[in-house]
This record gives sequence, structure tokens and C-alpha cells, in this order.
Amino acid sequence: MSNSIMNLDKYKKDILSFKSKVASSGCKYNAETWSKLSAPHKKVIADFKEKTITRAHVIKAYEDYYKNGKNVLRPFLLTMIWGFADTGYGTHRTNKYIDSKDNLKHIKESLDAVKAKDIKTAFALLKKIKGLGISYISKVLYFASKAVTKDYVLIFDIRVARTLININTKKEIADLVNIYPSDRYEDYVAYNKLMHDLAKEYKVDADVIELFLFDLNKNDNE
Repeated sequence: MSNSIMNLDKYKKDILSFKSKVASSGCKYNAETWSKLSAPHKKVIADFKEKTITRAHVIKAYEDYYKNGKNVLRPFLLTMIWGFADTGYGTHRTNKYIDSKDNLKHIKESLDAVKAKDIKTAFALLKKIKGLGISYISKVLYFASKAVTKDYVLIFDIRVARTLININTKKEIADLVNIYPSDRYEDYVAYNKLMHDLAKEYKVDADVIELFLFDLNKNDNE
């Protein structure tokens, strides 16, 4: 029996089934959906046109950036496409994130901070980008940190946040409130500790727990 503040024992078999799904989880880069990206930005990710972008692909893009220091927008754009998929509004939001030299500076400096294992600074830099919320801040931090360390941080989005509440609260109560992930750094630290503690308990990688929780709440959209 689990001694954790969150008991996932009844889901143990399901959790273990996600061990083989993490690297391949992703979405297709639909060029039509993302047609309003500028030509130079499209060129950066042209090799993925009409192909599936997986977690493994995005992590490799960060690894490549850390090796050669080139095309800082390539991993960032792949993260946005992976996250927004074919929602339709992803292009508009992404264009806003990369529309200024200041934002590009924040992106580069945040990735540099991740490489230095300074997640707090990276988090603060990404928060300076107007409209970039915790869901996508944490996506960037997850992929970037996964590229450089085993002590990576995790994605914290609305579906995961709501699953955390649904598992620990009676449905009749959970349905009465709107749940969103906190954007406070201290809460993000606590969330990551919880995920890594659960991962140790169930003997899986931490992103297996995160993907399981995300999948468990399939009906929620960001």
C-alpha cells in the first residue's frame, strides 16, 4: 500500500503501461493549421512538415541546440507545435511569443539557465513573455531540462492539475470548481517533487506519471 500523499495503487498496471508510450507521444505538424507562421520560422522546422512530432524529437532538438548553439527557435517552435497540435489558435499565440527581440532574448537566456541547472531563473525569464502561461512554460522547461539532466522538471498543465484534484477529491466536489495549475514557482517545485516521489514509488520515470495523469483526463481541454 502506498504511503504517498497521493495513492495511485489502483492505477499501477495502467501507469506501467505508459512506460513505452512517453517517447512516442506527440502530434502531426499540420502545415495548413500552422500556415501563418512566417516563412523564416517555417523553414526552421520544414523537415517536420506533415510528420509526427514526438517527445523524443523535441528533446533531440534541445540537445542539438545545446551542442551547437544554433537555431534557438527550432526547439521552442517544436515545443509549441507539439503542445498546441491542431487547436487552430496555436499559430496566433506562438507568433505573439516570438514577435519581439526581448522575447527571443528571454527564450535564449531561459534555455541557457536550464543548461546551468538554474530552473528558477529559467522559469522567471519565461514568465516575462506575455501570454505564456505555466502550461507552456513547463513544457519548455521539461523538454530543455530532459535534454541536459536526469533531474528534469515536468509539464504542469490543466489536464494534469485537474486529474490531481479528481483523484484526491470526490467527483461531486471537484465538479463544483474550476481547477488550473498554479503559476507560482514554489508550487511548481512542489509539483515536481510530488511527481518524482511518485515515480520512485512506482519505479518508473517521472514523465511516465505525468503522461498517465494527462491521459486520465482526456475530456479536458486547455
